[in-house]
Amino acid sequence: MDYIYYSLYLFYTRVIFVQRYYPPVINIAGVIALLESFLLFAFVNSCLFLAGEEWGTYSHFIPFLVCLVLYWYNEKYFSKREKEIIDRIGSKGKLTKLLIVLISWLLIGFVVWLWMFDGLIQLLCFCFSMQNCDNLY
Repeated sequence: MDYIYYSLYLFYTRVIFVQRYYPPVINIAGVIALLESFLLFAFVNSCLFLAGEEWGTYSHFIPFLVCLVLYWYNEKYFSKREKEIIDRIGSKGKLTKLLIVLISWLLIGFVVWLWMFDGLIQLLCFCFSMQNCDNLY
């Protein structure tokens, strides 16, 4: 999570320049909370799919509450450790920082794919050669 935080910190401070208006930890905690909830609900959707239930039938209020709780926790966690994370990763070499940022963005894209495009269900179908995966869409 520290590496994802650092990558998002670089994006929000060097590309969008949010630090002019408010601390970047506010946005970064929100994005990390969304990523965590994407991962959680990718697992929920895949469990519902494996159980034969119609997936996505849960209330939209539940993901919203989960996201709020995760945001609160992430903001509390990262606001205390922001300086330490930035200093620790910022002191590494340029190649190491570049690898950290690239791998973090790949991981972010992978988590979004797992949730948004039913990637976890597709992976389960591929790995276990399941028969009922033909009618996903």
